[in-house]
Amino acid sequence: MAGENEKWWGDETETAELIWCAAHLHHIIAPPSLKSVEPTEDLRPPDGDVSADKVSESSVKNIPSPVGETEPRTPIATYPKNYDHPPASPKNIESPSSNRASPVPIPDPFPLPKPASISKMLLPLAKRVPGILADELDIDATVEQTAEANGLLIMAFRPPLERWFEVHLLIDRSPSMAFWGDLAEGVATLFRWQGFFRDVRIWQFETENSEPRLFSGAERIEREIRSIIAPGRNRLFVVLTDTLGQAWHSGAAFSALAILGDRHPVAIAHVFPQTLWQRTALHQAIQRPLVATQSGCANSILKVGARLHTTADLYQFPIFNLSPNHFATWANFLAASGSNSIQGVLIRQEAPEVTKVDNSKPVKDKLESGEKTPEYLLREFLSDASPKARELAEVLAAVPLIPPVMRLAQQQFLPDSEYWHLAEVFFSGLLQRSSFAPLEATVTETWYEFRAGIRKLLLENSPVQRTAEIWREIGDFIQHHYGSLRDFQALIPNPEGSIQDLAVNRDLYFAEVEAAVLKTWGGEYARRAQELLDKVAAAKWQIERLPPIKTFEFTVIAISIIDEDETESSSSINLQAFEFEVALIQVNNILDVVEGMVFTQTEEHLSSVQLKVLKETLAGRTYGEIAESITGKGGSQSYLENNIGPNLWKILSEVLGEQVTKRNVKEVLEQRTADRRLTIHRHRQQAQCFIEDLGNGVQLEMVSIPEGSFMMGSPEDELERYSGESPQYQVTVHPFFMGKYPVTQAQWREIAALPQVNRELDPDPSGFKGANRPVERVSWYEAVEFCDRLSQYTGRPYSLPSEAEWEYACRAGTTTPFHFGETITSKLANYNAEYSYGAGVKGRYREETTVVGSFSVANAFGLYDMHGNVWEWCLDDWHSNYEGAPTDGSAWFNENDNLSQKQGSAVLRGGSWLYGPVYCRSAYRGYVNRDAVNDNIGFRVVCAVGRILR
Repeated sequence: MAGENEKWWGDETETAELIWCAAHLHHIIAPPSLKSVEPTEDLRPPDGDVSADKVSESSVKNIPSPVGETEPRTPIATYPKNYDHPPASPKNIESPSSNRASPVPIPDPFPLPKPASISKMLLPLAKRVPGILADELDIDATVEQTAEANGLLIMAFRPPLERWFEVHLLIDRSPSMAFWGDLAEGVATLFRWQGFFRDVRIWQFETENSEPRLFSGAERIEREIRSIIAPGRNRLFVVLTDTLGQAWHSGAAFSALAILGDRHPVAIAHVFPQTLWQRTALHQAIQRPLVATQSGCANSILKVGARLHTTADLYQFPIFNLSPNHFATWANFLAASGSNSIQGVLIRQEAPEVTKVDNSKPVKDKLESGEKTPEYLLREFLSDASPKARELAEVLAAVPLIPPVMRLAQQQFLPDSEYWHLAEVFFSGLLQRSSFAPLEATVTETWYEFRAGIRKLLLENSPVQRTAEIWREIGDFIQHHYGSLRDFQALIPNPEGSIQDLAVNRDLYFAEVEAAVLKTWGGEYARRAQELLDKVAAAKWQIERLPPIKTFEFTVIAISIIDEDETESSSSINLQAFEFEVALIQVNNILDVVEGMVFTQTEEHLSSVQLKVLKETLAGRTYGEIAESITGKGGSQSYLENNIGPNLWKILSEVLGEQVTKRNVKEVLEQRTADRRLTIHRHRQQAQCFIEDLGNGVQLEMVSIPEGSFMMGSPEDELERYSGESPQYQVTVHPFFMGKYPVTQAQWREIAALPQVNRELDPDPSGFKGANRPVERVSWYEAVEFCDRLSQYTGRPYSLPSEAEWEYACRAGTTTPFHFGETITSKLANYNAEYSYGAGVKGRYREETTVVGSFSVANAFGLYDMHGNVWEWCLDDWHSNYEGAPTDGSAWFNENDNLSQKQGSAVLRGGSWLYGPVYCRSAYRGYVNRDAVNDNIGFRVVCAVGRILR
């Protein structure tokens, strides 16, 4: 029997991990969205001389179910593999329909090479460590302590074991990285499906410009780099990049990552091997080994393992490429389970002077036509490329240059090559975008070609038999994946076809490659292939000499205004686009804010126990209650009261500049962290409006509100809601126009000077004077009179909005309490900010109206001041809830719909400068008698063309 030291495994934990990895390997290698099907007879090669066992096993097992029917294509017969030279004449070529291959899509091979090996190499990172909180019963300790206490039950708790690291994958989104999009997906898939990590989060790290930007999620919410630092947590950052973006060359990307490296381990996963780093922003780097003093070291405490010849301040980053051996080195370095050193790059902290790098194209067009010969270009590539890249270029000369096809050719014919060898060819300057390629295709979907003369030179250097073998096997993939014709002779009579036809362009593109291959066979094949190449060249010339065709979208709106006599008015509306800024509020955790303030001033972090005490104190718990959830030395109530607590309050007092105690800490922190607890994200959008000229230089801007459906009212879990906002129900609203701002005093003055319809109007009723402040101290009846005069003046139907139209327009597609998000701030709206809402903060109470639009932010429809400033009248009669409310967006009247004779109360919406934030919510409903006038009540108008749009 083998001795204990002869076992091939490490311990029981490693054995269990290996078993788990093997059981879940299918998840790692192929994401679950790819459903396998059994192979069919149609998957046989069309050549009868090739046996079924020649079809690769992977090409059968990984075929997903077809999405839909595909029109059958006529295949070209292929030649058997066991020939010494191609036939001398093509006259016996046959294309029997019985040999057609089934047009089943074949998936692109898994983009990350050797995922199973990489998965095994990451096993050192799969260990478990004690969590932060002690909330798991420790049975052994409980039994021991109970026995020592003579049977008195004394329960002991311990932190539960959890996965060691939470991985944050920052994927570089520079233009050159677009080629590696599927590789990035492969890395993310591998990390997620292993189960080795507590969590895996994906970030978009944009480096196209000189300053990097960080985005999260499909909605691309921008984040500050500091916001993803996690005090007291094991968080691991991996940056997948080619370091070609402008932010790398400027040094700003390294500087941003160094912020994370102060607290956490940050590694660069480079898509290129070390031999190619000098062609990227890493040409400025000093390469030295980095040494870890302990497992999970933050970058800031790594040591340089070799002598430096500079005294400059340096950023330091571990770096590895995506090969299994490099993954293994990195994992062992982090876990301190093997070597404690790894290859590192050291970057000077001062920003280098750099010329702007243009990475807007994945294949750079560096050479003007005729500047260098094909022979010179190829010789330049061969002198600089790795041996595998040279060999791969010859393989790719026999296939269409579409990234999935290129990867398949590499996998099939150079299985020992690496993914970066393909990058050497792709970024070599030998390739360019094909004239036949679809205009809107992405980098990984478009069609490329070798520059003129390059493919011919490469094919001349490759054995004819090898070239034919490559083309035939790749041709099967093209037939299944792209459904293209393979009988190039069928195109000879009229190869150019309709130049704008994508299908014809696709067939010409594939046929051009095949003709180049067949031309190497000589004889009649060469003549026929040359005939096709001439015709394809003519078609390409016709495409290239025409200007590029660009598509654009536009909207045509026809509006008919019908008066009471059903006669049409000739009034017209001219829409024009306008840009505006939208703001969204992100609420930051107060503990993260405090911890960040402490670190900024002291360069020390609060301990996990201190953070626990602070969190529970803010929740109103006593030292005794806190001690019950903490074991060990920190779990003693007296130790918390006499050591941990006093030290914590001393630190906070020094950082905040005032005395902090357990009693006042909540009040002090709420005041001192107010500016940091909310992050405002801004972005620009575009909408359409038309402008009414009211005379004397006064205009009324009316914004187009699209039709749509929404849930009116507030959900039951919305903070501080009331029953009048119930029950929620779905409303469908027709398109209409709404005032960009509340009606201003200048607009009121111009309309008040027009002929009376039903009642007189005071031209200057407002208490807070200002031409561009909202008009206030106007009753509901006066607002209706304003609309009547405006309608008469313009020939268009103006009115107050219905309550449903107002809430739909205010929400602008949001479902949160405010269109800003979960809370509101006085930096974005005018309300009584002596009160706060939810996780929001108190702010400035202005005690008066403000100029409309003065906060320079709108909602997603382009409407300003929907929250606060002045209450806004709606048409509807007041109802105490939504039982029986109309669902078509119309105004809800009890009986009489003659506006001049309406009595009772009407609805108010939006809150005002006088009221707290709870009254400014999108769903809040107020009401007052229609004849009321107040210095916090105004209105805005709608042009209800949606009701008469033809």
